Amino acid sequence: MENVRDLRRRIKSVAGTEQMVRAMKMVSVSKFRRTQSELRGAREYLECCRELIGCVRAAAPDAVPPLMREGSGGKPCFVLLTGSRGLCGTYNHDIINFFRGIAAEEEGEYAIVLCGRWGADNLDASEFRADKVFAEISDTPRSGQCGEITDYLTEGYLSGRYSRVDIVYQEFVNTLTQRPARSVFLPAEGTEAIASKTDCIFEPDAAAVLDILSEKYVRAYLYTLLLSAKIGEHSARMTAMSAAADNAGEMKDDLTRILNRARQSAVTTEMLELMGGAVNDGHRP
Repeated sequence: MENVRDLRRRIKSVAGTEQMVRAMKMVSVSKFRRTQSELRGAREYLECCRELIGCVRAAAPDAVPPLMREGSGGKPCFVLLTGSRGLCGTYNHDIINFFRGIAAEEEGEYAIVLCGRWGADNLDASEFRADKVFAEISDTPRSGQCGEITDYLTEGYLSGRYSRVDIVYQEFVNTLTQRPARSVFLPAEGTEAIASKTDCIFEPDAAAVLDILSEKYVRAYLYTLLLSAKIGEHSARMTAMSAAADNAGEMKDDLTRILNRARQSAVTTEMLELMGGAVNDGHRP
């Protein structure tokens, strides 16, 4: 049995770890709520862009912006949205394993774009030869932060370097569940023409209006995916830290019981030694 001093040292260490992981859980809760609020607004903006594009396409069905046309030439590009760091259970590994399944079915070459510090630091470069890495993704991203990523992807698509662009990420389902998902980013989808009886006059013309709207749409779409992925990361970290805190609490309780038994055993042994000495002293000639 461990001595009392070592047990006290271990209990102190476990208590410190418990306090740290509970603090990390509370930070993740705060980031989760803030990002969830941002996602609601982003989805409303995205839906507004989708409706506007549908109205314009209904009034000018022949006008199709470049970002909504099928890509020509180039190779497919996969954008992996990994987390900023670890300590979030299997969140990051599930994304990578899901992508490996996609890559196994892909014929020919493909490009990879990594988004997130964890992917940049932990993925094997020999397996994931990234065309581009965007490591600095905020835990609570704003719309302007995805502009650089969007610009890079749209430039690659319009220049013919990429034939299509897919996003691979963890879709947030609920606070206990995240689901690996694959979403088509380019060509932009889900913006079909909708019925509209309103007569519209476009300045300078419908094609120019659609070009501007499509750029705003793809940026808003990427932003919603990025927010959904971040919410999933925060949720996974909340769950992982909650489990770690519970385990630390149980370990602390177990060590405390062992400490109490060790102290009781030490006291009993000392009493027996004293009683044995007293008996010996009583029979000394």
